[in-house]
Amino acid sequence: MLSTLLLSLLLQQPVAVLDDGTRLQVLPEVEVDSFHVVTPHGKFRTSGQQVVELLDSAHEIALLAPLRDLDYASWVFRLNERGLIDRLLQEPITDSNREMIFEALAGWGARLDPLHSKTKRDLRVDKLWKQMLDAKGGQRALLVGALQGEISKTSSSNKRRVSLSDWRKSAKSKDITLRWSAAKVAGIQLQSDMEVLLLDMSLEDKNDWVARTSAQSLIQTDPRGALHRWAYEMVMAKKESMQLRAAFMLGEYGSAFPELAEEISQLILTEGYYLAGGINGGLSGGGCDTPVPNATTAGTDFGRSVTEGSVLEVRTPNKSQMRSVSRALQNVYTLGGQAKIPPRTDADGELIVYVNEADKSKAWRLYLLGISK
Repeated sequence: MLSTLLLSLLLQQPVAVLDDGTRLQVLPEVEVDSFHVVTPHGKFRTSGQQVVELLDSAHEIALLAPLRDLDYASWVFRLNERGLIDRLLQEPITDSNREMIFEALAGWGARLDPLHSKTKRDLRVDKLWKQMLDAKGGQRALLVGALQGEISKTSSSNKRRVSLSDWRKSAKSKDITLRWSAAKVAGIQLQSDMEVLLLDMSLEDKNDWVARTSAQSLIQTDPRGALHRWAYEMVMAKKESMQLRAAFMLGEYGSAFPELAEEISQLILTEGYYLAGGINGGLSGGGCDTPVPNATTAGTDFGRSVTEGSVLEVRTPNKSQMRSVSRALQNVYTLGGQAKIPPRTDADGELIVYVNEADKSKAWRLYLLGISK
């Protein structure tokens, strides 16, 4: 629980309500009708909104307090919704709440400017990155959000971006939150040199949250390469853990790109069919007993066409691999925008409820490979 002194300091911060409905804790000097909204963590980017009301944060916090023990996730959601940033920051971070609190705070950080107004533009990213490395707990999440709001996707100046060497150090750190920070930053920087390591993180990071964040950033950077590699690894990876992780990523994020999934699937079905030599029941769904000349050349072209321009290019799969990948991609395509968990039933015909990510991953792999039971 919060100490009396800490609680009293928290309660001195009013909650400002902007005319677009946004709420957040601010410094006591903020006034109604002001466009200048300042928090203990920097200036809030209002986008032209002004303060229309100031509320008592003590009442807000007390109102939500009973919910903490009844439904913790809802309590965090309500704190975030009401902009009670400092109350979120004071909550002890554990394995069970880290993701929800960090993601909430990162969202606020993207609208906060913690740097002095006179800080030169070319120095801002570097300063924020160094502050993020030194920060602890939820403060790190706020600064990651601030970085997302500051990094330039288009600037030719490397000073407006996190350096690749600094990024790699964090991406390979033993600290979960630093790896998450690196994955999060990659999603806004969209730098191709980060893709291979992001792919590895999406498949091999021991922390599911970091892996999912890496996948989200990778799919923004190179959806074609990401989708193909996850399908490939789901079928061909030697480690079951990697197969399941790839299935999870393909299922969770592949269905958001049905047109791309269909495109890649058709590439496999058309160009890959020739490499397969028209085997009965193969890629075409029909059959042909006549081998096609220059199959090796066709296969090489197929490998290039699927991942052309992608740093995630893989070696050309053999014919059985292509059949499996094609089925997987077609299943993602037919899934469309429906439920994220594939419906499955047990031996008695009862619908299976997936209670953890491992079970969900296994379900995705069976579903994408066309195994009904």
